[in-house]
Amino acid sequence: MYGERKLTPKIGYLNILNHKVRYFTLGNDTLPTILMIHGAPGSMSVFDKIIMDSTLLKQASIVTFDRPGYGFSEFGKPMVSLDSQCMVISKIIDTLIPQKDFEIMAVSFGGPIACKLAKQYKNRVKGLVLGAPAIAPGLETTFDISYPMIWFPTKWIFPRMLRVASKEKFAHRKELEKIEKDYAQLNIPIIYIQGMKDSVVSPNTADFVKNNFLQVPYLEINMIPNQKHFLSFPQKDRLVDAMVRMLKISGLKNGGGIGEFFFKLV
Repeated sequence: MYGERKLTPKIGYLNILNHKVRYFTLGNDTLPTILMIHGAPGSMSVFDKIIMDSTLLKQASIVTFDRPGYGFSEFGKPMVSLDSQCMVISKIIDTLIPQKDFEIMAVSFGGPIACKLAKQYKNRVKGLVLGAPAIAPGLETTFDISYPMIWFPTKWIFPRMLRVASKEKFAHRKELEKIEKDYAQLNIPIIYIQGMKDSVVSPNTADFVKNNFLQVPYLEINMIPNQKHFLSFPQKDRLVDAMVRMLKISGLKNGGGIGEFFFKLV
């Protein structure tokens, strides 16, 4: 797929805290970097169409990875702790984006991971693009089919990727409650994108963001009519546009900076 576009990504593995994690990098290292974090279920492959966008590649280099339990990162072995996820991802950042400021784009359950990393790397993460982020405790739907995916007698009939996602889902609320107070400490620009027909993450999450992300200098909330939860393919152009604009809003791209923009709620 990438070869057809004459693109030469680097794909490899890092051994991190006894975990083997697959990573992907593409683009000119002299450009600003965007770290992409996928949701649950999923893998870094959900970003393929986005990553190959020529407009994006002219503006930024890309770093992404399979989160633990997905893709080729110990597939089928769930890591439900946000702390553990961020410990692994911090090693990816320190190895692949050393001493460099960067932007994060995250979807679904990648959202709270992105927010936690933004606090951890508060001097280096310059902006967030959040797509339908599962960041509000209690505002995420647990479907009936999720229960047999974690019950011992029945879980074996379901694909391992769905079992991993269900394990994460049942831990979400407690994990999100641990970081809920941290949101008020974030002081970087955020672009938030979600479908108004999202049945996985409640659209009321947008109001949660308005009420809890109190120090962000720029907050743009875009709610898309008739759009469901999954954004990476149907809203590729919108996500690319948000990432490119965030480069300027955050000051990662020369000539930009928050001072040029205003506090925006859409």
